[in-house]
Amino acid sequence: MPKESLRVEAYGTVDEANSAIGMVLSVATLPPPIARCLTEVSTTCSTWGRLCIPGHRMIDAAHVARLEAELDGFNEDLPP
Repeated sequence: MPKESLRVEAYGTVDEANSAIGMVLSVATLPPPIARCLTEVSTTCSTWGRLCIPGHRMIDAAHVARLEAELDGFNEDLPP
C-alpha cells in the first residue's frame, strides 16, 4: 500500500488521536467520568488495526450517538 494512501493517512490520524487521549489520561486530576469515557475511546482506537480490511466498519451511527450524548452530558453544567 503506498504511503500516500488514504488508508495509511487514517492509521496515522487514529494513532495521533489515541496518543493525545493518552496524554490527557495521564492527568492525575482528570474527573473519573471523563477518564472512563476517554479510556473507552482509546480502547476503541486500539482495535482499529482492522482499518486495513477494505469495507470493514469499526463504528456506526449508534457509536457516534452514544459519544455525542455523553459529551452533551459533560457540557450540561458549563456556563453559556
